[in-house]
Amino acid sequence: MLTYQADGKILRITLTGDVALRDVEALCEGVRNDPAVLDSSVVLVDALKADVTSKDASPAMRLQALLDGLGPKFSKVCAIIEPTGDRFYGIGVQSAGQRLGVQIGLFATEEAALKWLAPMMGR
Repeated sequence: MLTYQADGKILRITLTGDVALRDVEALCEGVRNDPAVLDSSVVLVDALKADVTSKDASPAMRLQALLDGLGPKFSKVCAIIEPTGDRFYGIGVQSAGQRLGVQIGLFATEEAALKWLAPMMGR
């Protein structure tokens, strides 16, 4: 399951359980149509309780869906609070981000992620 919340220039996305590519696409549609989500928002993904697999899409495909789906709402800066059970997924997303022009930071805590995002919210 995916949920989101607009918090000023931060778009908070929470992943819980298993998340399919169609869930990412549906979330993006909701975000695009939500006036509370500001253009050029930084994205904070809380994946601590996620069980994201690559069975229906690679990390690169998921990131591309996020880029395409969020459009101008996404500043191409993203902090991911990694799931404790799968550190490799975050590395896959980060690697895809390098190829797609998205700056991605990987973190163990929300505090560390917010500290990293703070100077990038004015872009």
